[in-house]
Amino acid sequence: HFSVDFKGSGDTDFRVDKEKMEQTQRRVDAHIESGGLLCFFPEGAMNKDPSHIMPVRYGGMKKALQFDAKMYVFVTNGCHVMWPRKAQISGRPGVANYTIRCVAPEGAQALADKLRKLPGNTDKEDFELLSEHVREIMQGSWDDMLVGASSIAKKKKKTS
Repeated sequence: HFSVDFKGSGDTDFRVDKEKMEQTQRRVDAHIESGGLLCFFPEGAMNKDPSHIMPVRYGGMKKALQFDAKMYVFVTNGCHVMWPRKAQISGRPGVANYTIRCVAPEGAQALADKLRKLPGNTDKEDFELLSEHVREIMQGSWDDMLVGASSIAKKKKKTS
């Protein structure tokens, strides 16, 4: 587990302690170079409205590009019902769905190259392109799970 040392004062202030983050980045790089995997929470904070995926922070995308990582997204839907944001413990009844999608099977650099060729993307940095694309994939996954969950609920009502 590698923590991100924020200097910011709230949910929308993501300034980091640069000195501490340099040390953390060296440990992260050593971990990856020794064959380790990295999983990160790309929004950077607990999302107040999980139905709207927040912007994906650039730091993770820069790291993915640096190591030309194969990238996967894991999105859950329903956890916010079973463990509401301000509840101290979980345990409410509910159903959690999830998806895992490989978004960069050929690596982050290859994905950025493909995204750069799309209209309107020539003036953006690679990490910006990846950030926007990953957010769109995550939002689509969330939305698909809502559609799937509502169609399952409708089928259950019809058969009851």
